[in-house]
Amino acid sequence: MSFRTIAVASVLLTFIAAPAAADDVRDLFAGQFTDIGEVLVCDDGNDLFVTYDTSDTEWYLTTTHLYADTSAPKHHAPGRFAYSNKNILTQLDEYVISLGSLGASAGSSVFLAAHAETDEAVAYDAPSLELALDIPATVSISSSFPGGDSYWNTTVSGGGSLNGTYDGWCVDSDTSMSPGATYTAAVYSTYEAAALGFVPQSDNLDLLNHILNEDWVGQTSSSCGGAYTKGDVQRAIWDLVEIVQSTAGLGSWSQCRADEIIADAILNGESYEPGCFDEMAVMLVPINGGEGVTAQVIVAQVTVIEVDLDCDPVLSGGGETAWGDGDLAFKRSWASYWEYTVGSETCQ
Repeated sequence: MSFRTIAVASVLLTFIAAPAAADDVRDLFAGQFTDIGEVLVCDDGNDLFVTYDTSDTEWYLTTTHLYADTSAPKHHAPGRFAYSNKNILTQLDEYVISLGSLGASAGSSVFLAAHAETDEAVAYDAPSLELALDIPATVSISSSFPGGDSYWNTTVSGGGSLNGTYDGWCVDSDTSMSPGATYTAAVYSTYEAAALGFVPQSDNLDLLNHILNEDWVGQTSSSCGGAYTKGDVQRAIWDLVEIVQSTAGLGSWSQCRADEIIADAILNGESYEPGCFDEMAVMLVPINGGEGVTAQVIVAQVTVIEVDLDCDPVLSGGGETAWGDGDLAFKRSWASYWEYTVGSETCQ
């Protein structure tokens, strides 16, 4: 499994999952005329946040340069800018710069020029259905019940790039798991052989993955009436992968709607494999006694979480220079810069 890389300026190492919230938003233009994304700026009184974001397009950042100073730039040579991230491949790149290091404070001006070297993806490599190398064999999990659009909301910690909170589903209806309790769980891709022994009808794990990628919750059933619920989805999952059935914790649900989900999975989900930017079910197996114990699970329910798959882009190789669209023009260039007032846009 691959995960989209987020490069961060060397000024402060910070992992981000999304750009900083800001109202100072500048279009990012490649080759002068192609709008490929945005540059977002805000501050929290201590640090200035500048985020390059091309995630709504097929364009990728391969190098970024940033000018940030209380004096206006005198040239547009990006290689001479104070801040840069080179040899990257990402659609989100954030700089976090101390306002004190710039000599800036509330109400003062910081001049910004945002440059990038970019390239467009013309295709994507097929995603790996294996777990990322940094994901350990066991992680800590805790679940809250009920979930939002899923049976559980499951939080993973100690799991490297798997850390986070996910939509979770139960694949083990004859044991229980205490909401809020923390468990040690073994981690498996539902496409690896080791995962097959933890559900009675493991040959239907491909159908399970198909169901999770159909986004059933909230869609309207034309035959049974009403909208599909998370209870309908959970019941369909149990019908497909379990032998002992249950209605525990389903809330609003309909066997008719669950049967529709099952029928669709049988018709369209045989040998299903998720593609680029789809979701893959990752199995979390609570273990009793530590790593390597694969006897009957007696601690808690086996659960699966929905993990987004990213794919490595195949770039065009052409490449384009990009600049954030500022209000102030450099001489003899289409590049531009702008003036930002500290405290005018507070990061959310």
